[in-house]
Amino acid sequence: MTSKLTAFLSALAMSAAALPAMASEASFKFNQDQLETSAGTHRLYNNLATRAQNLCTSPGIRPIAQRKNERQCTQDLIDGFVEEIDDSRLTKIHALANNTRRFASRR
Repeated sequence: MTSKLTAFLSALAMSAAALPAMASEASFKFNQDQLETSAGTHRLYNNLATRAQNLCTSPGIRPIAQRKNERQCTQDLIDGFVEEIDDSRLTKIHALANNTRRFASRR
């Protein structure tokens, strides 16, 4: 079964300048079966991170402030995707990647 995940980033979480227009409403399609195995969940997390980075970053040389905003946008988008999927294994991978503790409500 394929699911479509849409994460909305709060304008309160970051300034308008930090959030590229196409990242303000980002979607990501994935197969629920990916969450059944550890390897599949790791692949899903890597795909989520790549999608977020592609939506939030611009190519080329950018000022340090813009790069910082892009990193924050990427992190916020990954956070939103992981929160919406709400899978304990994916949440653990995300927490380890960010050296934080987070809890999923199911699985």
